[in-house]
Amino acid sequence: MKRPPGQSRPWKFAEGEFIVHRLGETNYPSIDEGPGISDWFKLESFDFYHNGIEGILDIEYALVSDDTRQWASLDYAQSQQTFPDRIHVAKIFKTGTIPWRSIRHYDLGGDEYYRCPHLYCFYANDGMPYEGFGYYVINEPDSYEFELPIQHRVDLTSLLGKEGGWPTP
Repeated sequence: MKRPPGQSRPWKFAEGEFIVHRLGETNYPSIDEGPGISDWFKLESFDFYHNGIEGILDIEYALVSDDTRQWASLDYAQSQQTFPDRIHVAKIFKTGTIPWRSIRHYDLGGDEYYRCPHLYCFYANDGMPYEGFGYYVINEPDSYEFELPIQHRVDLTSLLGKEGGWPTP
């Protein structure tokens, strides 16, 4: 569903970001250089969803079919190529969804390092606080048009095969 011109993404939070902590972590505010997801990190707030909170993880690129609404992820170099008609390159927000059941404590006032809210979470889903990921087409620097359903995601070869051809450099 397209938002009216000038209306940005939903602002349902008093703060634009929050700090996510692994429950029981002891490194904060030091940076953990180890492999895997950090024991604490800053996450830009995006929206609520039926089961928790959604935050922006990254800005990426996707190739989207105008006909089928199927889509495929692109890296930056691929996003600069020319593609056949009826498919287009879109800049997208990649989001992570943190379920209520993973949030065990919160501090809305923040601390001396970060004055934004802090969430203390179980990292119960493959060592992460996220139960899933979402993808949203960006149409302006701070707004989005619609969600790209994960069930419509295909690999790039499949999408280009259906649309008739490979990109030209």
